[in-house]
Amino acid sequence: MGVHGSTPGIRGRTVGLAVTLALMAAACTHSTAPPDSSSSRASQQEPGPIAPSPLVEADQIVSGGVPPDGIPPIDDPTFVLATGAPKLAPQEPVIAVEINGVSKAYPVRIMTWHEVVNDEFAGAPVLVTYCPLCNTRIAFLRPRIEGEVLDFGTSGKLYDSNLVMYDRQTMSYWPQALGVAITGPLTGTKLTFAPARLLAWSDWRAANPQGLVLSANTGFARAYGTNPYVGYENARFPFLFNGDLDPRLPATEHVLGAPGIRPIAFSYSALSRRAAAGESSTNRRGTTWTIDGRGVSGPLAGSRLRAALAIDSFWFDWAAFHPDTTVYGAPDRLGRSPRVNRSTRHSIGRPGALDA
Repeated sequence: MGVHGSTPGIRGRTVGLAVTLALMAAACTHSTAPPDSSSSRASQQEPGPIAPSPLVEADQIVSGGVPPDGIPPIDDPTFVLATGAPKLAPQEPVIAVEINGVSKAYPVRIMTWHEVVNDEFAGAPVLVTYCPLCNTRIAFLRPRIEGEVLDFGTSGKLYDSNLVMYDRQTMSYWPQALGVAITGPLTGTKLTFAPARLLAWSDWRAANPQGLVLSANTGFARAYGTNPYVGYENARFPFLFNGDLDPRLPATEHVLGAPGIRPIAFSYSALSRRAAAGESSTNRRGTTWTIDGRGVSGPLAGSRLRAALAIDSFWFDWAAFHPDTTVYGAPDRLGRSPRVNRSTRHSIGRPGALDA
């Protein structure tokens, strides 16, 4: 999240002062007048609820250069059928989310300018998010608190360069990469992740001809299709990142991270080299799978892998929020070459996890 200029590129911004939320319990005061005094008594004030302690130091949450909702979220999204969607380049990226049998695609060209979409999938409240500075695309189920579904906006703040959202019901702060409230009344509350995949437009449309695509008719005048962050991927140091860079990969290397007890990151460049060497998406059972997890040949043809949690990200962001991560095909910090362990295989989908 950052200032979106009228011309491509990231404008220089000064880091704002840290935000501190005043969390104070009301003091109880008592009247000193005698019971039958004619003077009015000071009313007793009940102590207020004790607010939870923030999970993050205030000086770690910094200004991204815009006010709350200065990068406007989309609260009433409109969609068009994939067959009638405006022409997108075949390789243009879309964020693919499928819940309750409904498949939707959110073009990155639109998400770059809004970052947050409050949506619904057949009655299920869903939050779809994108942080351009970290290249993270994450979807969550929006929770219901005291009978009211939370809706989210962009706070204008960053935590280790990552988008900090806020909910409009309690004003709690939620870093996108964590999916946990770090300040405010809901501190410690966790959002439920929903699988979101990054696919090329042509691949998603071929698999979902009746799917829905986020419309560019958002009600905002934005230069969709242009990149306000030109050159950012080549930056030596991420914008407003306060941590130490993990030297195992370049800071803005694209990775697919699989969280879990033993998180692991798959470098896009390493996967590309394997693909160039002729390796295909065929598993030990001899079934060949499409990029969206459909079996097209072999004994499991006609089956489909369940989408599981995996997060596209720049390396610096994944490593910052998952410091114990290993890198597929590369030695870890102790010089050991990690392998995909059993729990990780379970988390990213396996041949046994099928939808008939």
